Amino acid sequence: SEYDANMLAARRRVLQAGFFGPIVQAINAALPKTAQRILDIGSGEGTPLADLLTMHANSEDVGIGFDISKDGVNLAIQLMTTAYYCVADLAQLPFTDGAFTAIMDVFSPSAYQEFERVLAPGGQLLKIVPNPEYLVELRHLLFKPTDRQYQYDNQRVLDLFAQHYPTAKRQRIQYQVVLDNIDFNDLLVMTPLHWGADAEQLATAKRQGLTKITVDVSLLTMQKG
Repeated sequence: SEYDANMLAARRRVLQAGFFGPIVQAINAALPKTAQRILDIGSGEGTPLADLLTMHANSEDVGIGFDISKDGVNLAIQLMTTAYYCVADLAQLPFTDGAFTAIMDVFSPSAYQEFERVLAPGGQLLKIVPNPEYLVELRHLLFKPTDRQYQYDNQRVLDLFAQHYPTAKRQRIQYQVVLDNIDFNDLLVMTPLHWGADAEQLATAKRQGLTKITVDVSLLTMQKG
């Protein structure tokens, strides 16, 4: 995994400053109030699942997160949460059929056949995908208009989800985060965007910095019949 300990630690600091707060709130709002068995796909350093369990506030909830990154799981298990985290392979989930009433997938790849296998009848798949304006200020700070990374298009992922689930719902979640309580270097390191920038682009970005940044995502929701 390219998501090493430094990157994941930076992501934790950013997320614990509330960066994904409205996203987790939207996922929580889509869940029934009854006890849920929640699987977090590609749980990374673990904060979104831990926050979701806190928000849902049902003592009978079960939350399991997994990631291919051992560094991510090592960070996740340090959280004060009832969630359980493990290393696992997206394509071969080590869970029984129908084990979960909800699957949350925040920016992770999808294996829809496996998701459907482990999702109970009536359960929900809640997938967060970035929209073109996601982190647009950082994208434009790092890259020139002629660079491939200057623009972002996630239509292929949206089309694939719609192909699998034609009746799925889509909810746009858009807000701006003021970076008063977030270190710009952490924001820079936590996203794969910095992998595509050269040393000069990174140095320029660090000198200029940002005061606010846009979060723009879609919540795709499918309910299993």
